[in-house]
Amino acid sequence: MIKVVLVEDEPLFRADISQILETYFKDVISIVGIGYNMISGIKEITTHRPNLVLLDINLGDGTGFELLEKIENQDFALIFITGYDKHAIQAIKIGALDYIMKPINEEEFIQGIQKAIASITSRNSLPDSRIIASQFYSEKYIEKIVVSTSDAMHVLQQEDIYYCAADGNYTKFFTVSGTIMVARTLKFYDAVFDQSHFIRCHRSYVVNRNHVQRYDKSGFLILTNNIQIPISSRKKNEVLKTLFG
Repeated sequence: MIKVVLVEDEPLFRADISQILETYFKDVISIVGIGYNMISGIKEITTHRPNLVLLDINLGDGTGFELLEKIENQDFALIFITGYDKHAIQAIKIGALDYIMKPINEEEFIQGIQKAIASITSRNSLPDSRIIASQFYSEKYIEKIVVSTSDAMHVLQQEDIYYCAADGNYTKFFTVSGTIMVARTLKFYDAVFDQSHFIRCHRSYVVNRNHVQRYDKSGFLILTNNIQIPISSRKKNEVLKTLFG
């Protein structure tokens, strides 16, 4: 379980963030501490030694940057959450994995958390957050996605996924290594995937663009594993233009 400390001075945003994490990541993430200002944030981080810190920049009694200066061992991944884009460059320079603007866009927030999970779980131990950032922005980390089943967490290379199919409130991942059933909707993963690699071709299917071999005029995409995936009539023009120009 990944330990998270949230440092946010606005009650509404604390509630929103906590709800999203509980809804989508309850099997992967545990909020072990919540800081309401800079002083309490320092205490929560020092006490709980989290894997991931979600940090507001303007905290009333100080800033998120000042908070970090007072933390000696920054052995955690870091995501900034703020209403001011003027701090973006500074946030990136000090090693933030992501920089999420308020008001929070749920899909962007989910993507940021997924990227952090992939970065954290891909290593046995966490180095300094600055090192995490430099590794995260390399291609190999961006292309990973974490999925959780009842008995395991799977770190998948996005390039190894042929396609995903909706099955009620579940999603089936069809990969080069086999099939994985996950208790999350296809809509959730459609928001998480790298959109330069995946495309929603049907309400029930998301396909990896790199595994599309050809389009059959009967209305199907033929993948590299010879599976046929239908294209909905509503999405046909958009999908064909995206895939074949």
